[in-house]
Amino acid sequence: MLALDLAIEEVVSALWRKVLGGEMGFELALKIVRDLRLNSLYSLRGYRPCLVASILSPQALPQIATSSLNFIYPDFICNLWLREGRLVKKEDLEKVQAVFDSVTRKWLFLLAFILIGTLTPPIVTKGYDPSRTGEIILYILENALIKYCSPLYPVFKVIPIVLIFALILFGNRIGRIFSLYAGINYLLFAFLQGIAITDKYGFGVVTGNFILMILVAIFWFWEAIIIKNNFTLRKLPIIRYWVVPLAFLAFWYPINLKSGEPDFNLAYLYTNSAGLAFCTMTPVYLGILTLHYPEINIVTLRVTSLLGAIIGFWNLVVNFLIEPDKSWWNGVLHLPLVSISIYALILSFRKTHSVEIVKRMK
Repeated sequence: MLALDLAIEEVVSALWRKVLGGEMGFELALKIVRDLRLNSLYSLRGYRPCLVASILSPQALPQIATSSLNFIYPDFICNLWLREGRLVKKEDLEKVQAVFDSVTRKWLFLLAFILIGTLTPPIVTKGYDPSRTGEIILYILENALIKYCSPLYPVFKVIPIVLIFALILFGNRIGRIFSLYAGINYLLFAFLQGIAITDKYGFGVVTGNFILMILVAIFWFWEAIIIKNNFTLRKLPIIRYWVVPLAFLAFWYPINLKSGEPDFNLAYLYTNSAGLAFCTMTPVYLGILTLHYPEINIVTLRVTSLLGAIIGFWNLVVNFLIEPDKSWWNGVLHLPLVSISIYALILSFRKTHSVEIVKRMK
């Protein structure tokens, strides 16, 4: 524990230097010190570790990074990234984040994103007819690889439930794991829902979905590096919780897959394919992010919700307009995806002042 004690002493010393230099208020410094001293796990409670790491001198950062403090509070590693023997500070990652934010706000990005998702033709190894593109896409989606993963369905239903409860109990200590799992989940969506191997069309890929789901996965992995999401519990207006029942409905996915009719069997909470499906897990991820808005990764929220809105829209078209007789209930179960995605997308373009975020952290 010697390295840990030295790390904490360095933090405390740096805090007082900031106070004496007029760069930090005494009350804020005192509160952080109390949290460090009184909490048995040396947790910073409501404060992000980057707040403390940012006040350290560059000479002290390597000591903190390599100390046992990282094993007790893993999020400390988000403040510095060792690569090729060089120290990349939090400020450098923030610059990259700012670029991502700027690019994803531009209408050209949004237009390109939408065009890729809607106009990119599927790839098949045989029997491709451009005039039947829509039919081919539906055929690939209906016969995707996810159909052959039924033994894994319970696993990918239990893991999200465990992670959600862990977020509630441990907050930011589980944040990186949550983001990494989400990234892996979106990679699985891309491969398991975007690819099919059939006798009719051979090897087929829904190209647009595949590319954009991979992109969404990359931004969730990026969040696991930069750690912008703050999962500290706080009081919210009751109206903000409207996403919870809809996300729960999507995750439950109470439908008889043979008849397409409603089937409110509680066993579906841990037995169906919803844990491996984009349309049923995206409302869960977006719902969690919106409940912690504005202290979240806005770029990850924006890209995820944009794809959710696109795929949700086309699902409503198919279920309500093309196949309403047999798919109307499936259309109803896609309303959470559409509504939460649009809501999250709107939030991602709102201008939030940093002062508001700081107030929420206190």
